Amino acid sequence: MTCAVIVDPTYALMMWLPYCFIVFGQAINYPVSLSQASENTPIEGPYTMAMCGFIHQLLAAFIGMTVSLIDAREPLHLAFIFLLLACVIGKLNSVNQRFIKAS
Repeated sequence: MTCAVIVDPTYALMMWLPYCFIVFGQAINYPVSLSQASENTPIEGPYTMAMCGFIHQLLAAFIGMTVSLIDAREPLHLAFIFLLLACVIGKLNSVNQRFIKAS
């Protein structure tokens, strides 16, 4: 998305087509990763699946709220904000993995 905005802001297809592929891949991957994440939990039943889905929805709501509150009229600014949010999520994930390995 950032490259398309830098090249020419009118290339909406270049910006949104890869995004659509990512969303499609996530729709296929999400149920599999959700079942893998809750496979080895000590709690039986649907509670782990519900908790994973709930955390996912909270993250999506937080990101949606954050982006909607930011006044970014330029597509390039919005693309950089998305990149920053992705870096923050990646950092939180790496901290979480170190926490899990330590315990």
